[in-house]
Amino acid sequence: MSVRFDPVATAPGSDFVFTQSLPAGGTDIFKGEHPMPSYIALLNWTQQGSASVKESPSRLDAGRKAFKKLGVKITDTYLTMGRYDLVCIIEAPDDATFARAILSLASQGNVRTETLKAFSEAEYRKIVGSL
Repeated sequence: MSVRFDPVATAPGSDFVFTQSLPAGGTDIFKGEHPMPSYIALLNWTQQGSASVKESPSRLDAGRKAFKKLGVKITDTYLTMGRYDLVCIIEAPDDATFARAILSLASQGNVRTETLKAFSEAEYRKIVGSL
């Protein structure tokens, strides 16, 4: 399978779309161009991260730059109340690229993460419609 990236605006916060080509005879319920896959990262500060919470905004800025170098975009970040300290909406070209970025973040020791792969409403409708 090959993936081609084109810089076109698709939705607020989205800078890229990808076109997926399947091997001969393959079928795909997602025909044409699609926004990059989205991930919801649920983050909790570790003891180290909590002790230096005032530096968290600058770590987020540095993280955005580091992720961008890997082809990953943090589109939104929310400080949350409840089980998680932060929630980030992240776009990456594929699972492996996302994993590389999130592992590099976790290796710094300031946060623990849990990830949800997210499907857009259009993707959700196509998936359910294909049943």
